Amino acid sequence: MGAQSDQEVRQWGMDIGDPILFHPHFQTIGKETILSKAIDNRAGCAIVLDLAQRMKTEKMDYRLFLVAAVQEEIGSRGAKVAAQVLNPDMAIIVDTVPASDPVTPPQQATGECGKGPVIRSMDVNALGCGTIYSKKIRQRLINTAMKNKIPYQKDIFRTWTDASTIHTSGKGNPCSGIYNPRLYSHSPGELVKWSDIEKTADLLFLFLRDLTSDEMIDLIRKV
Repeated sequence: MGAQSDQEVRQWGMDIGDPILFHPHFQTIGKETILSKAIDNRAGCAIVLDLAQRMKTEKMDYRLFLVAAVQEEIGSRGAKVAAQVLNPDMAIIVDTVPASDPVTPPQQATGECGKGPVIRSMDVNALGCGTIYSKKIRQRLINTAMKNKIPYQKDIFRTWTDASTIHTSGKGNPCSGIYNPRLYSHSPGELVKWSDIEKTADLLFLFLRDLTSDEMIDLIRKV
């Protein structure tokens, strides 16, 4: 439910023995908690729409493409087609990642809701799909977060994202990933903290706003 303690649960009027059912539609609990079906990856779409609104008044000396890709869960098919069509110099993937709670073993989740976006180093699943993310792009994201006092988390995770097909398309495309922690993955009531969504949106915007084409060339240089 997004509570931080049993006292907070009782303050909301709930106690042991109360019946529970899924409420799959968007709702808020407290000041920070959002519950909804399909937050993975409605949250990412909301961040990209916010980025489009902010960047339209900024002057860039590079071309920016915003993509909402389909069929990520069955092989990142949409992202692969988009990468083949656009042939980007680099890509930043926005997604969600399972977060930990008091009963989740550390091996299953490292990020926590409410502590900012997760900037990933690497991911891989049992079938070998995954990505080693660009160290240069990742470090610039971290530097941007530190400069603007945006809290962030780091992880290496057993999964894959759309980066897995983007970074292997064409001659290879350097990728980085910014991921929102969320609980109850793929259930009718996924949970995120609004502050994480806002901080992810801020980090992505500030990273791209301050980027120049010359700096991008340095970020994607392979040596």
